[in-house]
Amino acid sequence: MSFIPLNVFTNYALLQSALTLDDYLKTLKNRNIKAAGVSDPDTLFSYPHFAKKSREFHIKPLYGVRLNFEGSSLVIYPQNEKGYRELLALLEVKNKRELTLQDLKENSANLIVIIPSSAIHNLELKEQIMQKYFYNFAINTTSLYIGLERENAELTSFLREFSDKYNYALVAFPLIKYAKSEDHKTLLMIEAIREGKSFSIYDISSGPDYILSDAELNNYYSENELKNTHLISDLINFDLSVKHDLNFPLPGAYDPNKKIDELTLNALKAKGLDNNKKYIERLTHELSIIRNLGYVNYFLIVSDYVNFAKKAGILVGYGRGSAPGSLVSYLLGITHADPLEHNLLFERFLNPERVSLPDIDIDFMDIRRGEVIDYIKKTYGEDKVANIVTFQTNATKASLRDTGNVFNIDPKFINRLSNSLGNTNYNFRDAYRNIKAFRDLVDNDTYNLEIIKNATKIEGFPRQSGLHAAGIIIDGEPLAKNLPTFFNNGLRVTQYEMGFLEEHGFLKVDILGLSNLTFVHNIISLVKENHHIDIDFYNLKFDDPRIYDVIRNGHTLGLFQLESAGMRKAIATIKPTNFDDVSALLALYRPGPMKYIDEYALRKEGKSPITYINDDLIDILKPTYGIMIYQEQIMQIAATMAGFSLGQADILRRAIGRKDEKIILEQKDAFFAGAKKRGYSRKDTEKVFDDILRFADYGFNKSHSVVYAMLTTALAYLKTYYPYEFYQEILRGLVSDNVKFSLARQELKALNIKISRPCVLKSTTEFIRTNNSINFPLSAINGLNRESANIIIRLREQKAFSSVQDFFFRSFKAGVTAEEFIALIEAGALDSFNTNRAQLKVMFNTYLPTLDIGLFDNEAALHAIIVPEIKESDDRLDLEISRLRFPLSGNPLDKLKLKDIKRVSHILELEDGYIKTYGVLTSLRLIKTKKGDEMAFATASDYEEEINLVFFPHVLAEVKGMLTRNNIYIMAGKLETRDGQKQLVVNTLERVQNE
Repeated sequence: MSFIPLNVFTNYALLQSALTLDDYLKTLKNRNIKAAGVSDPDTLFSYPHFAKKSREFHIKPLYGVRLNFEGSSLVIYPQNEKGYRELLALLEVKNKRELTLQDLKENSANLIVIIPSSAIHNLELKEQIMQKYFYNFAINTTSLYIGLERENAELTSFLREFSDKYNYALVAFPLIKYAKSEDHKTLLMIEAIREGKSFSIYDISSGPDYILSDAELNNYYSENELKNTHLISDLINFDLSVKHDLNFPLPGAYDPNKKIDELTLNALKAKGLDNNKKYIERLTHELSIIRNLGYVNYFLIVSDYVNFAKKAGILVGYGRGSAPGSLVSYLLGITHADPLEHNLLFERFLNPERVSLPDIDIDFMDIRRGEVIDYIKKTYGEDKVANIVTFQTNATKASLRDTGNVFNIDPKFINRLSNSLGNTNYNFRDAYRNIKAFRDLVDNDTYNLEIIKNATKIEGFPRQSGLHAAGIIIDGEPLAKNLPTFFNNGLRVTQYEMGFLEEHGFLKVDILGLSNLTFVHNIISLVKENHHIDIDFYNLKFDDPRIYDVIRNGHTLGLFQLESAGMRKAIATIKPTNFDDVSALLALYRPGPMKYIDEYALRKEGKSPITYINDDLIDILKPTYGIMIYQEQIMQIAATMAGFSLGQADILRRAIGRKDEKIILEQKDAFFAGAKKRGYSRKDTEKVFDDILRFADYGFNKSHSVVYAMLTTALAYLKTYYPYEFYQEILRGLVSDNVKFSLARQELKALNIKISRPCVLKSTTEFIRTNNSINFPLSAINGLNRESANIIIRLREQKAFSSVQDFFFRSFKAGVTAEEFIALIEAGALDSFNTNRAQLKVMFNTYLPTLDIGLFDNEAALHAIIVPEIKESDDRLDLEISRLRFPLSGNPLDKLKLKDIKRVSHILELEDGYIKTYGVLTSLRLIKTKKGDEMAFATASDYEEEINLVFFPHVLAEVKGMLTRNNIYIMAGKLETRDGQKQLVVNTLERVQNE
């Protein structure tokens, strides 16, 4: 007869099994087996995936786990919901210490316990020993079985006789770690990855831990042993489908309904809106829905930790997602965009016709995000808060690398296959279909084929657990009562992933870290320090035209979401003049709506007519010049024309976004019926609905666009009015990024702000303002250790350096090395003592023997040493560039006298056409064309501006041998504009020899 598998490791027993749930359940389905168990060791990671897959295959899921009690491994299956709670209690004990039989006794009333025969491997097969062993489990459980794995004949025979004599139930219990015998190789691969071992790619060994055939089962097990697998299955009535009751704890002892009324009404009054009918009606409407859906506590929870952050000086974002559409969120201080002022819809966020837990994601300063989480844990209890698990799975290229390591394959084979995949996210199957280079490698080399066949076996396997980047779970009672958790580096983590938790009613909040907020905070702190001005980040005004001048001029470095070259092109097209333009810009600059950027700009400038199907849509579409940009506009149109409630309009929007044809057709019928009732013609209705179908597919959430535009504009405000503080802060992270640092220098040049050389008499480890310049830090000098920079600063604070000899003597004695002194000299950091850097190096090298001896108490001995005088060297600026990455004392190109040839910065404003220019080659990237020819992309600079270079194959073939970074070249070719940026398609190239 058939059996029900109960001793099953899935691939969620991380790197311990080769059995995927698809292979497992598909095999059972083909054999008409009606139920399936899983029993991964120690964790319930597989449960949500198993629940979903078992529904797909119409197989009854049996949820088990293998746990260790006092050295014995037991497999446990909860019979029902109570049994599941007992299992959770055992797992919580396991989080704290090893499990005991007493723990089992206290939590086994609704558990089926199976002792695998492998658990008694090390016991002597004597009746008295076995009687005592099994008795200890029998008295501590209510439903006990002995699971017969496929052990040696002696053990099997002993257990059968023993069970008959002492009335223990035996159950067929073959261990399953893969579907078919030949899948044993996949298990060997996984074990080799786990243990860092290797074996032959041509290994064809089979293994015993596969799903046995009926014939094999009947040959090994008795009918009763197989029958007991069905009995156990019939006893189990637990399917993981019970949803968790909403249980949102309060951050304080108060009536939540009274509290939310008090907080929102007080905020209305503080904003001078308490007599505004529109605001009072909107607030009443929102609170009614929030109360009816049972979400009052949720809003109070989020408000509490947001306000904690503000009081603690942790900058909080203006909002994120659809939550800014809520007036309640705005009045509670959760979000900072007035939804009525910006025409944002509450129903886009929450409505009674789409009942789902609202999602209020909050951005915090990234470096202080942990403090917010700690506060939440302290407020609600460590046992009621947990991080959310994620799983790292083997992607395509990772599977290739693992296969190479497991079989000890020459890296050149792995690299060749990996490179052929390019930057795509295809799996192996799709890559073979769509990437010719990959397909050719596989088809033309049987060894490559063998590699891919094996790599495919482990593709997509869960590799290890991790933490969700932002999400945490909060509950009103200890999580262990309702959810399995484990500990990862001291943090409590759920064993189920985010999707399952949200579906089953657990409160998930996202505590996100945003580096831009840290950037803003640091700028505001510098403004406070330098100007004694307190900037209120949450109440900045965005109606100042100067802010938009900065954006329109393309000075977007450091401005949230505006830094890319493509975005600068969009800015040049739209020419933003107000806040609405910036919000629209963020919404339009995405695949899909990007094609409407030009039309938006033309309509904005009055160069293209703005038309509306009927006058009823003017108020909705006028702010975006008649173009549907936002999802909220689609909802408003449905409400205006078809009489939809905003909740129903949101259902239509979601259906179109998800391409749910059934719901779209239902909503279309309702839309046309509603429009007809309101007097709209069939023709106009069809035109509007077609527009909705087209735009809704990529319409953007206006709430999100508005609050992110606020952050963008806040940064533009700081950049406009406090440029020194803005650039001081941004330059800190750009020293090693030549491209962005070059952009910063260009923007500073436009503002007549210079970056001054480092100086041992005043420079620190940060960029600082000195007079009308920003001073380069000592710590950013190539070749100078940060600790040595701190030594110099500390010595200077103790006593100013009176001479270069004093500096050499005290710094050398304190630990600055000879090589670091040379770096300081070449960087110009000692120019305040002597601008002749060659002379300074001679001085130091002359003093070095005396400094090495270390017999003197001060620098007087150095003054007595005669140092020969020499001229400054011609490579002064070249050496400065090597230390600072660019020149600050002058421009090496100034010494070149090239008649009738303009340097790079002088050609960028020229019209497209044939030109000749010169500059330094700063980057070079070689690529292969589709035909297999080699071409190159590069950049050239004159230390003021940069230009992109293109070398097509026929040109590259002639000049490749002379291309070296940091050399100066004369280049001739076609100047053209691409994506808003100038580039030079090079025809000829000539190297300029440095004199």
